Amino acid sequence: MRLKAEIWYRLTFSQLGCLFSLLGSEFINFISTMLTCRMLRKARGTGLLEKVSYGELLDDLSSAWRMVDSPEVPATDDGFWVHTLSYVFDELEALGLSKPIPKPAPKKRGRPRKNPVEDKPKRPRGLVPYSTWFWKYACPSFET
Repeated sequence: MRLKAEIWYRLTFSQLGCLFSLLGSEFINFISTMLTCRMLRKARGTGLLEKVSYGELLDDLSSAWRMVDSPEVPATDDGFWVHTLSYVFDELEALGLSKPIPKPAPKKRGRPRKNPVEDKPKRPRGLVPYSTWFWKYACPSFET
């Protein structure tokens, strides 16, 4: 009788432990499925899955490391990233995980226009702008 009780006790508690292990495993599988679906939806919404596969995207994101004493809000140019490649920054910015570098305003094309100088009055058309010495010495017959 005692042997039956001991066998029953061991089977009950070993199965109970197995049941808790099974429930924990299923819970972890549920959470990982939910996270994967959310990550796929976000990547599909940004258009990253058209460029790279989901596995390549996860590999790229796993290569992005940040220092421990870095600011809470990550930015691409804050200098706290460790050996991160430029295309990984593009993926992080597309997913909203890093603030992008502000781009300068686009410049106007071509040469800038010349600003006319309005200091002196314009001469009337048809008059030659020679000074009086020219008429005095070059054309002595001309009287001023």
